[in-house]
Amino acid sequence: MTGLSASAYLSPSQPYNLVRGIGYNPNFIRGYEVNVIEGQQAVVHKNSFRYELLNIAYDISSMMPIEEFSHFPIRAYISANFDHGYVNDRSRLPENAGLTNTYLHGYGLGLDLVTFYDQVFRFEYSVNSLGAGNFFINVKAPL
Repeated sequence: MTGLSASAYLSPSQPYNLVRGIGYNPNFIRGYEVNVIEGQQAVVHKNSFRYELLNIAYDISSMMPIEEFSHFPIRAYISANFDHGYVNDRSRLPENAGLTNTYLHGYGLGLDLVTFYDQVFRFEYSVNSLGAGNFFINVKAPL
């Protein structure tokens, strides 16, 4: 699975409340989840390879009389991820200087558990281009 997103504000001056970049959902690079990198232009390319490990459903109708909830599905996927991107900050703010205007990338491995109504529990270990690695737990419900 792959996805590309980009944003650009081309005017010479931009109100701060419209300045975005990486770190605002859904534009993030794995390994940089705890960082917000702001700028006027940003591009993010996310890549994931997933392999299904488990796909079962338990019959719990004896405990749950409602038919819609009578089966408890569990699916598990192992994933390998590589994300990369760039944020251009024309303002050259000192607070942003460490991560803007440079190529950023992150990679890692993960385990995704999918249950009722496509509720996803994601466990990932990611390493960013600075060499910092972190373990992240994400919970995502479908919109």
